Amino acid sequence: MHFHWKPSSRWVLLGVVALVGVVVCVLLHFYPPGQEGSFWPKCFFHELTGLLCPGCGSTRALYAYTHGDILRGMHCNLLLPFMIAFFAAVILKPELRFNRVFSVSLFSVVLLFTLLRNLPFGCCACLAP
Repeated sequence: MHFHWKPSSRWVLLGVVALVGVVVCVLLHFYPPGQEGSFWPKCFFHELTGLLCPGCGSTRALYAYTHGDILRGMHCNLLLPFMIAFFAAVILKPELRFNRVFSVSLFSVVLLFTLLRNLPFGCCACLAP
């Protein structure tokens, strides 16, 4: 069964996602991650393996962005702004999910980023939060 998105439903979904994003950012602005007693979840993948997933550092990055510290946010997770743009593109143009070039490009970028940020070399260590 194939669900057909109406143009108005895409905008509603984008609005809901944006609203949730704003709420999360407001919470992050006032409740920083990593402090004792913080309710922000730790990365399950990192806790289990010791490796960095592509999302590791995203909460800290958003915290930095909410305080206007763009460079710190980029240091915490360089991929995050691009992933937000990718997800917005998929919400606005759902047919991108079925575009092979788009899907392979996204998967390749995420995989390469994940591999590079886990390498111990100096040039790759800057990708770790």
